[in-house]
Amino acid sequence: MEHIIETTLGKVRGYERDGMIEYLGIPYAKPPVGPLRFKRCVLHDAWDDIYDAKEYGPAPIQYNNGNVIGDEDCLTVNVQRPVEGENLPVMIYIYGGGYNTGYSGDEMYRGEAFARDGILFFSFNYRTNVLGFYDFTTYPGCEDFDSNCGLSDQIMAMNWIHENIEAFGGDLSRVTIFGESAGGASVINMLACPGVKGTFTQAIAQSSLPNCMMTHQTARENIDLFLEGMNWTEKDLPRLRIEDPKLFLVGNEYMAARQQYKNPGMFLPGPIQDDLMPVRPIDAIRSGSADGIRLIIGSNMHEGTMFVHPENTGFPNSWTMITQMMEKNGHSDALPQIVGFYHPSSNDSFTLFKDSAKSMASSIPPLTGDVRQIGGDPFIRFATDYAFEMP
Repeated sequence: MEHIIETTLGKVRGYERDGMIEYLGIPYAKPPVGPLRFKRCVLHDAWDDIYDAKEYGPAPIQYNNGNVIGDEDCLTVNVQRPVEGENLPVMIYIYGGGYNTGYSGDEMYRGEAFARDGILFFSFNYRTNVLGFYDFTTYPGCEDFDSNCGLSDQIMAMNWIHENIEAFGGDLSRVTIFGESAGGASVINMLACPGVKGTFTQAIAQSSLPNCMMTHQTARENIDLFLEGMNWTEKDLPRLRIEDPKLFLVGNEYMAARQQYKNPGMFLPGPIQDDLMPVRPIDAIRSGSADGIRLIIGSNMHEGTMFVHPENTGFPNSWTMITQMMEKNGHSDALPQIVGFYHPSSNDSFTLFKDSAKSMASSIPPLTGDVRQIGGDPFIRFATDYAFEMP
């Protein structure tokens, strides 16, 4: 059975399936292609005909199990709701993937179970990796590029959803945003972004990295490594406008392999401070930006093991490296407290913690064993706390 809804951009046709109604792949923004590549999100033009919202739109361009998938034209919203009911509670899901991958149509992220339990469920795509979260604006020839393109997608989608919640049968007074990993970090970012204020009432941040705002120094380091991975120089950057964007994944993977684990608690690439997010999320929250928003936040015990892979040589394993990392990320004022809390007796002992932690991360079967008995626990606690705990 078909169900037609009038949205702010035009009519959309949804379909009843397995006890719910789905409206899939609704475009909320103009395709970010051609002159709109590396530009912030632009609201989609209204349409005259009925939009047939039968299938999920394409994923953002990314690697998936070693294969390149997706398309630049990816900015869509999905809606799933029960067949009956009005003034439904609303949940909006933001996918994770380290700002490098993720797709609202992934089977893990679909909202069937929520819809069947009486929830009006929304999800949306946003640009990832190079197209979404690289800041080229300070490089010659890229002055007209925009920063935080992927964040602008999230802001646009949140506002489109807010304006259309009632049309889909939702209750504007009961809107919860939630996400995990980079999606959880995005939830925290939404608490700090002036552009989405008033669009939700509750938030759930699962395994969020609350310090996930890149400094301009880190952003430039990322791009320098991206250029190295592409075998480009700065003079080649104008090619970003015309090359197949799937090729950019090569440089992004090269950068990530050399940068990611040097910065626990920060996805690379990721949002940068600008007019969309004027201050660090934690500082915005401290100043009252999230007042009135109910928040659930948490992570798994010893989740810092995700940063400690046996092949990783970049994770800081001495107080000198930790000091350098924290100064670069703007957290040097916390060093005395950290030294006092973990107090390894020497750099050598901290390196021992790292070696033990690597052994633990590579040898303990998932979901078994008591990691508190592992000699590397202080190191794991440091990695977990730095990445996931609110300062």
